[in-house]
Amino acid sequence: MADNRYELDLRNFDIRKAGHDISRAVWKAVRFILTVVSLTVVGYVLFALFYSTDEEKRLKEENSRYEALYHGLPAKLDKIGEDLERLSRKDDIIYKDIFHSDPPSADPMSSLSIFFGSDSIPDPAGQHQLHPDRSGHGHQDQPLLHHRGQPPGR
Repeated sequence: MADNRYELDLRNFDIRKAGHDISRAVWKAVRFILTVVSLTVVGYVLFALFYSTDEEKRLKEENSRYEALYHGLPAKLDKIGEDLERLSRKDDIIYKDIFHSDPPSADPMSSLSIFFGSDSIPDPAGQHQLHPDRSGHGHQDQPLLHHRGQPPGR
């Protein structure tokens, strides 16, 4: 497309070359920038699809080795399962001998009951007692009211 634009001067009916329009220049710059950015993105995607870096090659090889090892894991786990159970029982006995209490569960995150225990510091004069909410856990720190709306002990 030619960039030559001409105007008609109505006063003396003369044809002359048009001046530069700022909006045309801005639109031309925006089009150029969008073209460069889109070609860069397309080029990067094509390059990434067809060429792998050394790190990517190493990770693909490592994944294939792990896939080969994964198929044999259930058989190995069955072989050592009894030994793990025996070691777990011995560990529980040792824990009971040392701490004189039952050992914690194997997965401490499976139960959140440790967050719903009572406070280790009692409230002064027993005014605030923990009482269970609808789920049965005592974690609401509000006064326990009697049937007349008075806290206990008053």
